[in-house]
Amino acid sequence: MSDTPEEDELRDHYDFDFSLAKPNRFATKATITKPSVYIETTIPSFYHEVRTEPEMVARRTWTREWWDENRSKYELFTSEAVLEELETGVFRSRMTPSRSSRTCHCWKSTK
Repeated sequence: MSDTPEEDELRDHYDFDFSLAKPNRFATKATITKPSVYIETTIPSFYHEVRTEPEMVARRTWTREWWDENRSKYELFTSEAVLEELETGVFRSRMTPSRSSRTCHCWKSTK
């Protein structure tokens, strides 16, 4: 170490030669898992909501924003019961909500 204060100071800029960098030997060992989210019937139901009351429009908007912008951040799960409920539901586009749920992993019944 030098006694001059200039050498002890942080510099405004550093020049690194990244061509000399070695691969991170720990990078392949780390596995980052996404948080899990359980999708139940209200998510696809609100996503495809057609009612015009302000509360319903707000729920549809919030649900669509979350689904379109955030679902890729999570590992999505649903169940056979949810899919059955969506299949029997009354929707203007009857199969659309269950199609949305197909992006989820489905837990099988263990009866």
